[in-house]
Amino acid sequence: MTKRFPFHPYPNSWFVVAFSHELAPGGVMPLHYFGQELVLFRTEDGAARVLDAYCPHLGAHLGCGGVVQGNKLRCPFHGWQFAGESGQCVEVPFAAKIPPRAGLRSWPVREIDGAIYVYHHAEGAPPSWEIPSLHTPEWTDPAVFKWKLRSCCQEILENTVDTSHLPTVHAARRPGSYKPKASEGPVLSHELNIQWDGAYIGFPGMEMDVRLDVSVFGLGMIHVETLALMVGMQARQRFFATPIDEDHIHLRAAVQVRRLPDEEMTRSVDMMFRQAFETDFVKDFPIWENKIYRAQPLLSEADGPIVMYRRWAKQFYSEYEAGENLVARAPRAAVHAKLSTIA
Repeated sequence: MTKRFPFHPYPNSWFVVAFSHELAPGGVMPLHYFGQELVLFRTEDGAARVLDAYCPHLGAHLGCGGVVQGNKLRCPFHGWQFAGESGQCVEVPFAAKIPPRAGLRSWPVREIDGAIYVYHHAEGAPPSWEIPSLHTPEWTDPAVFKWKLRSCCQEILENTVDTSHLPTVHAARRPGSYKPKASEGPVLSHELNIQWDGAYIGFPGMEMDVRLDVSVFGLGMIHVETLALMVGMQARQRFFATPIDEDHIHLRAAVQVRRLPDEEMTRSVDMMFRQAFETDFVKDFPIWENKIYRAQPLLSEADGPIVMYRRWAKQFYSEYEAGENLVARAPRAAVHAKLSTIA
């Protein structure tokens, strides 16, 4: 729970901490997410790994000068080496024995469709669900974006059901119709049918019927497929919200269009949609950064299923005191559990 929001800023979910192209083989990156210092690195066998950042020896930050050696990460201060998969210390230079509690927490990591996910759970529990791969070859290479916002994940994802904001903030002619598909478990999916101003994608003066197929995966990822029915143009947007601290998140996006038979036309449509996306999406930002959260909002019949969304979102929070970090006091066996990754 924070001053702005009546829920904890760090839900239990999968969150993107980097795009795959940002982490070369042998690369090391310092991270700050969930109010904690972490280190992301890619081992020589190509796996992305995330550990707690501070060496248990004398506290050096492994993301600042740490070196990948094989499938291990070496501390820049005294050369202690930590296994990427388990976080256990496997070598201490000039010492015959390794201290029995020498190790770092290893975080569950998945690398899927060009994004690196970390699973956060307040009580150190392993992942209970997975992010599916949605990659298919008929889409263009994604254009990627990243912003830092003063908001929280639940607020960002609430926009997917808030249909009445579309005419005021974006290019919709009216709120549009909402058709639910699934609202159980970690996935919330629905269809939106909207009348859009054609100028949004380069067709000024045209009123376009647009269908959005929306899937929300936990409180960290949104997948949207957009179909402009009259012109047959299809676009795909993925949004990734990741909590940095109690007041800020990183919001990432990956935008693609479906390839057309003509490659030149594909490039033209791709550029047109990217430019429209960059211009339109950011209109939400000043609202998110300056609004308050109404726990009991005064809703009208024009609003989307906001109450349903908030009930669904509750499953991603643990019951604990405001501001308490249960991961820090989770049992060591859970903290150092060996967790598999998928490429």
